[in-house]
Amino acid sequence: MTVARVRAFAEAAARFYDARPWQHLANEDLVVVEAPKAPKAMACVSVLGKGGQEFGLAFFESRRAFERAASGSPSVRRRTCHLLTSTSRKTTDSHGTARQNDGS
Repeated sequence: MTVARVRAFAEAAARFYDARPWQHLANEDLVVVEAPKAPKAMACVSVLGKGGQEFGLAFFESRRAFERAASGSPSVRRRTCHLLTSTSRKTTDSHGTARQNDGS
C-alpha cells in the first residue's frame, strides 16, 4: 500500500466524519448499494454513530445479514459484516487548545 493511498483513505475518512451522516441516519437504516460493480460483502451499508459513541460504517453482504446482526442473534458469525469505525476524533480550536469532538 502506498503512502498516497493511505493519505487518500485518511482524507476520505475525515470528510465522512465531518459530514456527520449519523445525524440523518440511524444504525437501523440500511442503504442498499446498487452499483453494478459493488463487492458482494459491501452490498448493504449502515451508518453508525447515532448513539454518539462509535462512528463509522458497517458493510453487509445482504439485507438478511444486516437483519441477523441487528437482531443480536447468537448465530451471527464474525464475517457477517465488516466494520470501519472510530470512537472519537480529537480536534483543536482556533487557539490551538485540544478538545474532544463528540460527533455533533
